[in-house]
Amino acid sequence: MDWMILRTVAEKEIRAALRNRWFLLYTALFLVLSVAFSTAAMSGSSLTGQPGFGRTSAGLMNLMLLIVPLIGLTVGAQAIVAERENRFLEYELAQPLRPVEVYLGMYLGEAASLCLVLTFGLGMAGVVMGLRGGAANIGDFLLLVLLTMLLGLGMLSVGFLVSSFAPRTAAALGIALTLWLLFVMLGDLGLMGSAAVMKMTPG
Repeated sequence: MDWMILRTVAEKEIRAALRNRWFLLYTALFLVLSVAFSTAAMSGSSLTGQPGFGRTSAGLMNLMLLIVPLIGLTVGAQAIVAERENRFLEYELAQPLRPVEVYLGMYLGEAASLCLVLTFGLGMAGVVMGLRGGAANIGDFLLLVLLTMLLGLGMLSVGFLVSSFAPRTAAALGIALTLWLLFVMLGDLGLMGSAAVMKMTPG
């Protein structure tokens, strides 16, 4: 496997993502909501005198369970089928490239773009928490960021699977949104069920 080919294809995907209006909209939405949740939670902690990291984590976790799977699924669902529709995928595969290099390069590029969005949004949330006295919980916050990245990459992988067999972009997005609703419902039910069975404390 030629790593230069992977890098070239991945860079092409990153440039395409940065020009995609939907991707930029996702970035702005995630940034605004992350900062808003952090600001509101930490402001509440200064009024009540209670540590705000738990409240902030709860708000950010709800945000992650809603927004991150949506971003990962829809971005992944468009990746392959869109290039197949505009015939660029045929052009790439007609070159002296192995299909695995093309597909892996596409995935790495989309994964890097997604991680950039999540790092930017959660990074700004971390700055807000640090300025408002939540820096003592930096280890827990970094763990939260890592788990969010893994959630996003997992949903991106499912989106790529959908994109590989969907005949049209519209069909791929429809399947992705259906899966998103299913995952959100199962995630919320699983979270509530786990909290009840394991008798979790608020901490």
